[in-house]
Amino acid sequence: SSGINAEYGACGSIADNVSLRYFLTIGMIGTSIFMALMGMARYFNIHSLAYFVIMQVIIGAFQATGWPAVVAVIGNWVGKGSRGLIMGIWNSHTSVGNILGV
Repeated sequence: SSGINAEYGACGSIADNVSLRYFLTIGMIGTSIFMALMGMARYFNIHSLAYFVIMQVIIGAFQATGWPAVVAVIGNWVGKGSRGLIMGIWNSHTSVGNILGV
């Protein structure tokens, strides 16, 4: 828990100082590559716990780019008057997805 919070904090600081478009792109591509490598472990006959732990840490670092950057993008796109409503609707996607998936 504290590890992911540290990653969010670091990524938030980086996101404030770089192009959000590139930052999100690197995060998504990095996540995709390392998720694919994790999924191909069986194909390559890798059964090491250390491999999976290291891969999960790397994947978490790339996934941590998402939240701070997306919040900044929404903050830039949406005016202050409707920002709370838009963030509320956007953040409800996990709950709505769980309800629809049942």
